[in-house]
Amino acid sequence: MKKLFVFLILLTALPTLVLAQSLPGDVIRQVAQSVVQIVAIDNGEPFSQGSGTIVDPRGFIFTNVHVIEGGDEFAILMLEDVAEPPVLRFFAQPVQTFPDLDFAILQIVADADGRAVDNDSLNLPFITLADEPVELGDSVHIFGFPGIGDGFLVFTNGSITTIQNEDFGSAGRLPLLYQTDAEISPGNSGGTAVNDAGEFIGIPTVVRSEERTGGRLGGIVTLTAIRTVLDLQAPQGSGGGTQEDLPDIEDAPPTPPPDYTTLDYNLQANYGGIQLEAGFREDPHVVEIVSGATEDAFVDVASLQLGENCLGYATPSPDYKVLWSGESQGFRAFFYSPDGGDTTLIINQPDGSWLCSDDSFNTLNPTIDILNPQEGQYDIWVGSYTATQNIPGYLVVTEIAEIDPTNFADILEQLLQNQ
Repeated sequence: MKKLFVFLILLTALPTLVLAQSLPGDVIRQVAQSVVQIVAIDNGEPFSQGSGTIVDPRGFIFTNVHVIEGGDEFAILMLEDVAEPPVLRFFAQPVQTFPDLDFAILQIVADADGRAVDNDSLNLPFITLADEPVELGDSVHIFGFPGIGDGFLVFTNGSITTIQNEDFGSAGRLPLLYQTDAEISPGNSGGTAVNDAGEFIGIPTVVRSEERTGGRLGGIVTLTAIRTVLDLQAPQGSGGGTQEDLPDIEDAPPTPPPDYTTLDYNLQANYGGIQLEAGFREDPHVVEIVSGATEDAFVDVASLQLGENCLGYATPSPDYKVLWSGESQGFRAFFYSPDGGDTTLIINQPDGSWLCSDDSFNTLNPTIDILNPQEGQYDIWVGSYTATQNIPGYLVVTEIAEIDPTNFADILEQLLQNQ
């Protein structure tokens, strides 16, 4: 399992109806103080935003890996008033990432002016972690900063509709994912799910919708899973994943160094990434990219034996990441080189499988069509067929079947005129 984004939804009539209860106003305000907006920044430019939760007064923040992917620094915005947008307070850096769980830990490192902070003196508001297990039908309350909230904190209620166990090796089978009918939207990712006591039970991560009935269920990475992976990563004798020793995150071993001899979806993308939902408005989505490997970052894709058309030379890091959500008949990804250079396209899907293309539409431009796409992360590499070439061009993602490399020159001209 590469990521946990792919799962089935069974719509079942329950014998009794469980009504989600709202939280008291004072509890909502208390929890809200620990919920932050995270803005991912690459080369000084913000490119995506999500949510996070302060779990320790020294500035440790739980969030999703996909919220921080492609960023080199992360702005942390906090609330001063629940009826106002959050304001910039700090900058943070990753401490650990667990891509298979889509779980990441940030720690605040600087104030809003970029000055280093003394973490032991921060004394930030933080959330209490739940000790009691979550049961099917329990109420759940979601906090976060979805895009549809126009930058304001959004609070929704629902119930736990599904508990999904997974094998955690020596720890046995434990809850990996809760599903909920509480409203979750893009931007909620990485935020806070709490129980009726206002205690943290997990991280809202993904939404799955069903087109025929319009049904939607959100997925929450469980606190149980978070504690388990931290416990399994901890050095012997350092204690487990209990609430008391969770803040001692800096004592856990660092994320293993990447393998620079292969294509590694754990690495930050060279050109960032984007969250796209089925039916996205700005279609086609176009990104300028230079194909191929570099002298210090060189992978012969054919040597990895990923498939017949998996050819060319690329960097270990993906060039671009697309986080896909929603139901769609399909989307197309292709690379267009105005100069006619020979390139290849390699995509790692959310389930870990590989798709590759060399030439398409009687051109040297590669195209990959993904039918009925899974929700989750698509890691994209643009390789050069020749080892020493780096070819400038445009990576295109579109749901419009009529757009392909043969007519993209005219479309590109229109897009550039409209800028």
